[in-house]
Amino acid sequence: DCGNGLVLGGSDVIIKNVVFKNANIDSFSVNCEVINCTFSDCSFEGEHSAIDAHGGLNVDSCNFINCHFEKGSAICLGGDCGVSNSNFLNCSSEYGSGAAVYIYYGSDCDIVNCSFERCSAWNGGAICDDFASSSEVIGCDFRNCSGENCGGAIYSYSLFSIDSCSFIDCFGRYDES
Repeated sequence: DCGNGLVLGGSDVIIKNVVFKNANIDSFSVNCEVINCTFSDCSFEGEHSAIDAHGGLNVDSCNFINCHFEKGSAICLGGDCGVSNSNFLNCSSEYGSGAAVYIYYGSDCDIVNCSFERCSAWNGGAICDDFASSSEVIGCDFRNCSGENCGGAIYSYSLFSIDSCSFIDCFGRYDES
């Protein structure tokens, strides 16, 4: 099952000015640009994400609103990527990590000038860096984000740089009792 929406593979793709309502993009070995798009009321079971990229990805000026996942994220990245000037509002992943952005093994990702509000997940309410090569978060705002286990806003297993960001009312709920 590849989810619903767009399934992309094998070439370079640019997606601009599109509204996805309860739909997603699956891209395999493709360089993909997603510009000025809105993803709203996305709700997926399993490990599906609003954007699941297994190649190069650039996301710019996009909005992710009320996106809820069982184990997925608004953006799941498995390649070099950039996410900029985008907003993530009320995104959650019940059993997953990084409700807004999940970056996995071997990827490099720059997240610049983004806003994360009311994002929640098991680890890293907004962002989870799961053994990526290196990632940077620059000029981002995090508000009311929570990790059910650890990392209210960000949870990272690897080299991770944070510069000029704000964190307001973000927390991890881990309890050793």
